[in-house]
Amino acid sequence: MIARIRAANLEDAGRVREIYAPAIENASTSFEMVVPSVEEMQRRMAETTALWPWLVYELNGLVVGYAYARPFRARAAYGRTAETSVYIDGEYHGQGIGRALMGELLRQLKGARHHMVIAGATLPNPGSVALHEKLGFLKVGVFPEVGRKLGKWHDVGFWSLRLDEVELAEAAVVCQVQAGFVSRPESVTSLVALDLIRALSAELAELYDHADDGTGGFDPAVEFEVRFLAGYLNGAPIACGAIRKLEESVGEIKRMFVLPEYRGRGFSKLLLARIEHQAYEAGYRCLRLETGDRQLAANIICES
Repeated sequence: MIARIRAANLEDAGRVREIYAPAIENASTSFEMVVPSVEEMQRRMAETTALWPWLVYELNGLVVGYAYARPFRARAAYGRTAETSVYIDGEYHGQGIGRALMGELLRQLKGARHHMVIAGATLPNPGSVALHEKLGFLKVGVFPEVGRKLGKWHDVGFWSLRLDEVELAEAAVVCQVQAGFVSRPESVTSLVALDLIRALSAELAELYDHADDGTGGFDPAVEFEVRFLAGYLNGAPIACGAIRKLEESVGEIKRMFVLPEYRGRGFSKLLLARIEHQAYEAGYRCLRLETGDRQLAANIICES
């Protein structure tokens, strides 16, 4: 799988419109009410790219996300302050694409000597909040009930980032790490799930000096609710994770595992981000993790 970030062009407008449309039609992410035409999207892109960066993320030639910058305000004194937006195709959420796009966008803005970046998000939006705060943005305030959409009033939060206070690397490195990695739901009784759980069980048995029954203590038949995800690299299953329902709106992360030969390359973070996204979509507002004192990697990944 080939992944790259490149400058957008007007031929991308149709695909950009497809990615953007759900934020208008099905969510409050955008406060627009009508999906713009391809021609209108081309006009916006042309207007933006004349002075500001607009980037797209491609997987095997398909645009799956985009990010762009624009002026924060029109008056001259705001000239070195940018406002950013990022949208990812729903099929590719939780795979680090937004972070890669935003990282490259910020790097270009810093290279162009911009000073401050502002990002806004309709609340609640834990995915967007986590993305920006991992990049170093700080929350600066909330405007309560400033937009009405889908029959509700919505708050909008704002975050800021001072560019001369952050180090930003080339996004190509991030793309290489993520290229070829996807995650998708699996039945906990599928061969893929059972093989990964057996590998985890064997590792836990060796780590804690106990007998290996092949389950790692994970019995789907007695779980109150289980959502199982498998992570694939170039089509081969290499990682897994699950959510068990503890109580209303509270879940527990279970069976987080990456095959040893694939560790240290960021796949666990990508999978955890996908699990968090799945949990939010399922109505959870809190996730818990219980782990043994010998599983240092689990502590590190969750604390980061």
